[in-house]
Formats: sequence, C-alpha cells, structure tokens
Amino acid sequence: MALIYVAALPVPLLCPQLNLCIGLPSIQFSADLSGALALNASLTVSPPTAAIYLSASIETSVLLGLSVTLGLPTVSFTASVSANIEASFNLSLSLLLDFELGLSLSAFLSVSIGAYAFTYEGVGSGLGATLTTELATTWPDGAPTSGACNAIIFGAVSPIAQTQIALFLNGLGFAPGLVAQAKLSALAQLSVVTAKAETQAQAAIQAKALAQAQVTAALGASVSIPLPSATLTALAKFQANLEADLALAPPKISAALSATASIAANIQASAGFMAQLGLAMGRYDAEFFCYTYSGTGSGLGAAVTSALASTWGDGTTPSTDECACVVLATTDGFSASVLASFFGGL
Repeated sequence: MALIYVAALPVPLLCPQLNLCIGLPSIQFSADLSGALALNASLTVSPPTAAIYLSASIETSVLLGLSVTLGLPTVSFTASVSANIEASFNLSLSLLLDFELGLSLSAFLSVSIGAYAFTYEGVGSGLGATLTTELATTWPDGAPTSGACNAIIFGAVSPIAQTQIALFLNGLGFAPGLVAQAKLSALAQLSVVTAKAETQAQAAIQAKALAQAQVTAALGASVSIPLPSATLTALAKFQANLEADLALAPPKISAALSATASIAANIQASAGFMAQLGLAMGRYDAEFFCYTYSGTGSGLGAAVTSALASTWGDGTTPSTDECACVVLATTDGFSASVLASFFGGL
C-alpha cells in the first residue's frame, strides 16, 4: 500500500489537457465577460467627463513623448503573436475532437466509469480517521473494501483554493465532516461546469479562431506602423479640442452603456458556461495538495492519517488548519485510467 504526495497544483496544471482544450479559451471568455460587466458598472456609477478624457490624453502624451526620446516602438503586438494565439484556438478545436483515449471531449466526459467520491470539510489531520471509519468494511454501495483500489486525494487549504475546488468539481456537495457522494458513472457528474462548457465550445472557440485569423491577416498586411512622433502630433490636436470643449456638457454615455451591456449579454448567451469554467480554472494561485494511493480500500484511511499527521505534503503547511478535500476512488483499471487521463498532471 502506498500513498504518494505528487505536488501542490492549480486546476490548469492538474488538468493540462483540459486546459489546452477548453480551459484557456474559457479563461479568456471569463475575462471578456468580467471586463464588460466592470466597464458597464463603472460607466453607470461614474460617467466619464471631458476632464477625465483630457487627463488620460495628457498621461498618454507624456508616455509617447518619452518613447520618442528613447526611440521605443509603440506596437508590440505583431502578426506572429496573433498567429500564436490563433494556433492556440485551433489546437483547442482539434482537441475537442480527439481529447483522450481516442475519444472526443464530449465522449470522454460521458464514458461509463465507476468511481466512489467523498468530500470533507474540517481539519486536515482528521481526514484519515473519518475515512478509516467510513471504509472499515465496505464502500458506500456495499462492495467490500478489502480489495485493491486506486485513489486520488485533493486538499484545499487556502480560502481561494477551497473556493476553486468547489467551483471546478461542482458536481459534488461539500458539508462539514466526511460526505459520501453518489457513485460517479461519468466524469460529467464530477465537473458539471466542464460538461456544460463543452456544449458551447465548438462554436465559441471557432468564432474566436476566425476573429483572430482576421487580426493576423490585418497585421500581416500592414506596410507601415505610425511612429510615436506622428501619434503624438495627432494626440496633441485631440487634446486641444478637448480643452476647448471642457465648458460643454459631459459626453453622452448611453451608447457606451448599451455597447458594454450588449457585449456581456452576447458572451452570456453564446459562452456563458465557458466563462463559468474560466472562472473555475483561471486562478493559478489556488493550489491543491494532490496525492495518489494504491492499496486496499480499508487501508486508505490509515495511510492518510500517517501522511497528514502534522503537515501537508509540502512539509510546512500545517494539517491542523481547516480545509476542503475531495477523495476519488476506483476499483477497476479502466475507471482509474479515465480519472488519470482527466487529472493528467498527477
């Protein structure tokens, strides 16, 4: 019997294939949605005035003037950068059709498995004892725990990690103590947000890829880039006009409000589930302590008790603090291989 500490991993590194497939586009959709909502809210609360525009233009003038003095380029987003982004979207599209085990992402999330799932809230050092009691003789469905099993354990200690594990593995319910979940028959039941995002992925990512291709083509066709001095001259004229208009009424913002609201509504309609997945996968600072186990089901609790006697796997984070944990266990090789493919960072 062996319990092995793997590493402290955020969701994108825990599920690298999923991250490449729909994680990265979903994070972008989440950022787009958050940005549109934040901009709409800021326009509503604090409408821009000519003075604000003037202040921004003066700041830009200073930066451009500095770039003229130092000879700095004003355009860093090149056709090659855009082409790399475009390639990332195209990779995502190809992985949708061939994700793992020769299956598309949709088929992979729906393939039949059998996995016991448990959630736990409490001090980390108490997880092992509750597992020992729960798995003393049988699994929740009555199958004996004396046979071999493979298990994956995630421990979320920081507040943000606890939030993210619940957002990503949102097919599970969390409550104080050890909670035995319904036996999982497909990965879609484990991460409902992933399954929902997959239904929108093909069309949403395709639209992103086509739009990025247009950007790449436009950048590649450019024959000249405005120099900082030319931009500075144009900005000076704009600044002069703003100074002359300061006595006038603030600019109308109804068009801006309508535009930002429309952007947010369109993202919600076409890629709302992907934006939710992006929210669940977008925090690289939310790390889970990850372990794998191979041995009898009845021996899992004792192995966890020993490993979490005083600290988590990094050797420094105390296991006496509150945490949220997920335990996934399988008793057949195929189910174990499906979980291992999904959590490819382990």
